[in-house]
Amino acid sequence: MLRAVAGQLGGELVERAIAIEAKILATSAAIKPDRPLPSNVEFYAGVIMGSVGLPRRMFTPTFAVSRVIGWSAHALEQAAEAKIIRPSSRHSGPELAPVPIERGTSVADRGNPQAGILVDGATRSSTSRAI
Repeated sequence: MLRAVAGQLGGELVERAIAIEAKILATSAAIKPDRPLPSNVEFYAGVIMGSVGLPRRMFTPTFAVSRVIGWSAHALEQAAEAKIIRPSSRHSGPELAPVPIERGTSVADRGNPQAGILVDGATRSSTSRAI
């Protein structure tokens, strides 16, 4: 729907976005032909906001406001039904092994080879690992 609106607006930004989307979708289809992955709504929402002259600094607040409205509607619906509504899903991939977590690391640190290096250049000792 937003792609059609962007198309109606036209212009260089829209033409560039359509060309980029086509390349990305073709690459994605070549890599994972059995798993189509269409562009998300933010792709064309950003193009439309740029096309109508909304300042870039307002893009994120505009996205956030629309998200808050949706989350609020969900919360009201759940409260009215006295039921938490969660999407159902089932993991169909390989069995996942637990990942040991080292004390003093954040989720962002995990898998980061630099995470074990402290500010002064020293490294964490192996005795600091959680058991």
